[in-house]
Amino acid sequence: MDIWSTDKLTLFLIFFLPGFISMKVYDLMVPSAPREAAKSLHEAISYSALNFGFWSWLIALLFAGDYYHRHFIWFSFAVVLILLVAPIFWPFAYLKLASWPPVAKRFVNPIQKPWD
Repeated sequence: MDIWSTDKLTLFLIFFLPGFISMKVYDLMVPSAPREAAKSLHEAISYSALNFGFWSWLIALLFAGDYYHRHFIWFSFAVVLILLVAPIFWPFAYLKLASWPPVAKRFVNPIQKPWD
């Protein structure tokens, strides 16, 4: 089994990249101890799976029929949206949801205090 083959590297990037982007954006927004990417591999893949779960309806539409060949520009736009743009907005949505009063009383505040 060749781990460096193109199809395996593509699958790794598809399942790693969105979660990695979300983690990095979140780390820029919320001050915390630096995390190592190698130790956060499972977390990045989990965030990517959540991203794909949310966009599964669009992914199903994109791969239905001959959409890839007929509308290559829209297909490419949707792939960039799913893989690169949407993961940037997930940390913003999470922090907005976590600060909403009905939800905030059930969440632990992600922003640490000086005494934490």
